[in-house]
Amino acid sequence: MRLLQKSDQSRGRVPEISHNRWSARISCDGRRTASHAHQLSFFPDRPVGIEPSRVSTFLGRGSVAMFFLITAFLFWGRIIESKERFDATRFYRNRIRRLLPMYLASAGLVAVTAMALSQFHPKVPLCALTSQIASWLLFTFPGVPPINGFTQTALINTVFWSLIYEWKFYLMLPMIGALAVRWGMWPVGLAACACIALFSPSQVEWYFDAGCAAAMAVRVPAVQNLRRSIVATALLIARIAAVVTWQPLIYSPSAAALTSVPFLLISGGNSLFGLLTNKAARLLGMLSYSIYLLHNWVLYLVARLVNHIVPIASISHVTYLRHPRWRRCHHGIARHAELSVHRVSADPPAERRDPIRTIAGSLNPRCIAARWES
Repeated sequence: MRLLQKSDQSRGRVPEISHNRWSARISCDGRRTASHAHQLSFFPDRPVGIEPSRVSTFLGRGSVAMFFLITAFLFWGRIIESKERFDATRFYRNRIRRLLPMYLASAGLVAVTAMALSQFHPKVPLCALTSQIASWLLFTFPGVPPINGFTQTALINTVFWSLIYEWKFYLMLPMIGALAVRWGMWPVGLAACACIALFSPSQVEWYFDAGCAAAMAVRVPAVQNLRRSIVATALLIARIAAVVTWQPLIYSPSAAALTSVPFLLISGGNSLFGLLTNKAARLLGMLSYSIYLLHNWVLYLVARLVNHIVPIASISHVTYLRHPRWRRCHHGIARHAELSVHRVSADPPAERRDPIRTIAGSLNPRCIAARWES
């Protein structure tokens, strides 16, 4: 969002868009908050099969779809406003400064966690280990290899796949923008639709196309007049309900068409009765990228801790939530982990070890040195 905080005069903004920019920007911040909050509780966000609950599947995948819509909407809007003056060098510099630090921290946590859960014992040659960690630090473009032989490395944090699509969009944006200036927005958009339909195995890219279309549509006066009406709010809710009912898997052209309508109304300034413009939503919207990169790592460690106490695979969802040991977790995971030590045997199986104690013990410098020397 900070990348778009230039003055209206310096960017040649049309009056209607300039007048409504602040409300639209706040609504997008709020929508980011809602989308990432959904992912904290419902995170089947990778392009896999449908979950037992359609709502759960929609909240996970729909949140990622909104994330892609916001990205395309904001940066295609810059292309529209800048026309031939788009500064690609500055754009990439700002994107790297915005995305790289927190990503490196998150990927570093994955590497440290995988090494700790493998007891920092060298299981692969040093050059192979370096290559594995480098793959994770490079936005997983080379792949997601297991680090130091820990086969569950890819499960420690499963959200990085979406950043690959983000970077593909960033890399193509200046070229597509130049073609749009030369040939027109709609011909380039139709060509993009044809490429997605013919060559995309995941169909995720429809949301980038829909976000670009929303960036153009929001500048139409009729859309600006409609965005805050009761009719618009009712249409927004109805479209979301339609997606949940008929397109819960989300990644399809029809689902993108349905989802882009509520997004267009929100980006145009509809705040869902103020839900997306309150201070809490705006603050969380600013922090959403960091929360998104870290939440799955936290959930993975918590799930390992709970599974150490109660085998998650053997109980139902209701039993899981009602289990007395789970309720005690609300009084503090650290205390609960300490109590659980007395309930397991002196030599538990490796896969059932307390992950918090395992990581804490493995980070002891003497322990690390001894293992690598052996």
